[in-house]
Amino acid sequence: MRVLVSCVLFIWMFACDVHAAQLVEDGRLDLREHGLTGSAPVGLSGGWHFYEGVFLKPDQLTAYEYKVIQAPATWGSQGMRMGNQGHGTYHLVIGLSDEDVGRTLGLELPGIASAYDLYINGHKLASVGQIGTSPDGMQPAILPRVLYFTPDSDQLDLILHVSNYSQRKGGMWAELRLGSADSIARDQQHRLIFQGFIASGLLLMGIIHVGLYAFRLGLSALFFGLACLLLFLRSVFVGEMIAMQLMPSIPWELAVKIEYLSVYWGIGFLVLYIHHLYPKDLRRAISYALVGLMFVCTLPVLVLPARIYTEWLIGYQLIVLVLILYILYGLFRAVLRRRFGAVTNLAAGLLFFASAINDILYYNFLLRSIDLVTFGLFIFIFTQMMMLAKRYVYTYRQASELKVELEATNANLERLVEERTEALQRSNQRLKQAEQARTDLLSDIVHELRNPLTSVIGYLRRLKDGLAADLAERHVEVAYQKALMLNHVVEDLRHLAHMEQHEIAFHHQPMEVRELFSALDRAYDWELLDRQVERRWQLSHDGSDYIVHVDRMRLEQAFANLVTNALVHTKKQESITISGRCYRYARACVIAVKDTGSGITRAEQANLFNRFYRARQAGADTQHAGSGLGLAIAKAIMDAHQGRIGMRSKLGRGSTFYLIFPVEMVGIP
Repeated sequence: MRVLVSCVLFIWMFACDVHAAQLVEDGRLDLREHGLTGSAPVGLSGGWHFYEGVFLKPDQLTAYEYKVIQAPATWGSQGMRMGNQGHGTYHLVIGLSDEDVGRTLGLELPGIASAYDLYINGHKLASVGQIGTSPDGMQPAILPRVLYFTPDSDQLDLILHVSNYSQRKGGMWAELRLGSADSIARDQQHRLIFQGFIASGLLLMGIIHVGLYAFRLGLSALFFGLACLLLFLRSVFVGEMIAMQLMPSIPWELAVKIEYLSVYWGIGFLVLYIHHLYPKDLRRAISYALVGLMFVCTLPVLVLPARIYTEWLIGYQLIVLVLILYILYGLFRAVLRRRFGAVTNLAAGLLFFASAINDILYYNFLLRSIDLVTFGLFIFIFTQMMMLAKRYVYTYRQASELKVELEATNANLERLVEERTEALQRSNQRLKQAEQARTDLLSDIVHELRNPLTSVIGYLRRLKDGLAADLAERHVEVAYQKALMLNHVVEDLRHLAHMEQHEIAFHHQPMEVRELFSALDRAYDWELLDRQVERRWQLSHDGSDYIVHVDRMRLEQAFANLVTNALVHTKKQESITISGRCYRYARACVIAVKDTGSGITRAEQANLFNRFYRARQAGADTQHAGSGLGLAIAKAIMDAHQGRIGMRSKLGRGSTFYLIFPVEMVGIP
């Protein structure tokens, strides 16, 4: 916020156009008592004489009728028969003090549309573009000029020949100013310094952030960099028109197109930047629709002449206001949700909106002011740059704080890599073991199906042979339970086969990780009530929101298999720990189920996620043991989530099974 206030004060010092107010009346301005030496420049605003449709020399003025029109103002706003397309002569007589005679004076001509010749006391001192009486006879050009001259009498006779057949408004756009050479030069120097500061800042920020995108730091950096570069182009084609001063050969038509397109497309990229900065606060469809509308509406600027598309300026300005209001809407929602840097960004956005309103009123001659939108944009963009820099520093600091914690995780991962390396070296031996495991697996399938089937047949035969009625009900119940076991095995086999053949559709939906943790905790609250189960669900304390794209039902199924496995292989006097944690640096979430059972041998670990494989753990609840398909199903579910399932185990110390899946962080580019 301090930086924002400093920028506003800087703009006020250099952009505020404070000068002595002198009103021109009926084509005359009396400065004989005022004096220009040592004072601020004088504005030549008021009622000028204007001769419509003719170019006149001083000795011809008396032969034609004139109108008193206001300057600065457009012709069309003052009831000219020719409208804004035409030509004519401005005339003003200025009375000077004796001390100003023989001293060098300065005359500032900021904007006159769209070609002119200036005469002072019958001498031609300036010519911008080529004036003409028809569209074919003139060449447009808009270029701010500062003239220095030395009057030899106490009266200045200003004649201004102006023609416009090129754009929507003709005549004087801005106020002419007269003053001492020192005051005019000082004001021009201040404007050039300020505009150069704005332009160089925008250029530097644009290059830096496009470069950051090249290092894969996200689309937000790209959109921000493109917005800065486009707004840099506008900053050098308005005001003092630095680009035209340095390269006067640039065609006028091209300069106008650059001025229009740069600001409108630049604001479009700002919308995309804010959307990617706060994706939960702005809807993707609306953001891209508004930006697309802006791009489509400005396409005529590329192919049509300025005299046509400049007439649509108010329409473009309204679209810009809509885009800015949409940005403010997103920033306001971000403030309510306490997003990082949202308050400062909203303040800068409001200042930008105020500057846009000022410029709309100014360019439509509804407010006497100056062009401020470039300054407002610069403050907004400068604020974004500061916030982005703060984010990068914050992210680096968080990464450092997580370093110790991640070292332990990395150590475990390194151990797993070493184990896998050793396993590769023993590949031939493992192939033989795998073949034997498949043979054992087939035997287990036969055993799993034959034993309950034999029991069912036995109990049914006894019922058929006329068993006593008091035992029939018990035998039916036992047979029914054995049949359910068989059905469970068959259903697990079918389910796993469909999953591996990708015949089961997964419906991934975004949800907050804290919501997922709560759902998993609630789902097994009753089942775990009578067991020594510790549950630890943790998120980082940095205020970030973690988002995961999951099929909630399938993920709960995978988690259920881990919990069931732990309950089966853990005695009631032993403990189970369920934990969940997100790691910002790794952009991953880990859900782990740890037991204090007997553990699993390394030889058995390699086969745990295979079909029908069950580890022979001492103390396991064999009565409630499953079919050996649960972990295989969980692995298939994690594969569909682009995650993975794993485990760590030591004999006599228990086992830990974990699910790892990717997460997104909201508010961090």
